[in-house]
Amino acid sequence: MSATKKGKIPWNKGKTGVYSPETIAKMSASKKGKKHSPLTPEHRAKLSASQTGRKPSPETRAKMSASKKGKKLSPEHIAKISTSLKGRDFSPEHRAKLGLVKKGKKHSPLTPEHRAKLSASQTGRKHSPETIAKISASMRGKKHSPLTPQTRAKISASMRGKKHSPLTPQTRAKISASKAEKILG
Repeated sequence: MSATKKGKIPWNKGKTGVYSPETIAKMSASKKGKKHSPLTPEHRAKLSASQTGRKPSPETRAKMSASKKGKKLSPEHIAKISTSLKGRDFSPEHRAKLGLVKKGKKHSPLTPEHRAKLSASQTGRKHSPETIAKISASMRGKKHSPLTPQTRAKISASMRGKKHSPLTPQTRAKISASKAEKILG
């Protein structure tokens, strides 16, 4: 904008119905099918520089937030975001900063409804044979700390009055075989 026009109010500001429907149709038809010329690298750099460091006001941020609220992302959009975030490798400095932000923050306890949902989602879930083998290998050779008297009392109290299902002959045979293996070496 030239210096002579700076600060002057445009002739059509706030006015509606300035153009007739025919004129609007003509203007629309003349622009249809025409592509805008791509911005030159210099122009893009100028635009970028003009916006760098600019922070929206709290009112603007509130408006932006309100406009986004309640909008659901499409599954394709979610998938695109997911793929773009996968495989990111943070620098050690960035990891340290993330760690500092999280340190000392306590998570709020889970509500009973949330606990019930988590429990339901895990009920009946079985580990694959590969996972079982990994867990077994990681636990091998580790000494378990003996249970404290308080822990033993809690376990005992929780088991009181519960009936144990009798062991099947196959389970008894497995236990016997493992005991014999330990004794024989």
